[in-house]
Amino acid sequence: MDVILPQLIVQIHMWGVYNSLKLDSLGNPHISYYDATNKRLKYASRSGTTWTFEIPDTGNVREYTSLALDSLGNPHISYYDNNNCNLKYASKSGGVWHTNTVNSTWTCENYNSLSLDSAKQSTYKLHWRRVC
Repeated sequence: MDVILPQLIVQIHMWGVYNSLKLDSLGNPHISYYDATNKRLKYASRSGTTWTFEIPDTGNVREYTSLALDSLGNPHISYYDNNNCNLKYASKSGGVWHTNTVNSTWTCENYNSLSLDSAKQSTYKLHWRRVC
């Protein structure tokens, strides 16, 4: 049995909250989180022993991230834009992040859950859960 040891991913000054964790097909961790110090949505992934950190959306968007990986290992993140009360979605393909607003009248609780249906590799259905 393999032993998994805790590892510091983000330094204390880059406080990461509202995180979501997924493992890819090789067992590498992928994490979406809100960097409360810099008020940014962040994405971290590890390959081997190297961590990579990215900013999928540069606005002051944050909170309640939900991460899913598609069959190619590309990240998809749903999250709440607290400034504009929007539910947003970011996905990465071909090395480029794409973002859009899913719901601009998100007046209920901020929580959401994202899952991908990959019955067809190029077609995905997004499922959002709104908690009222």
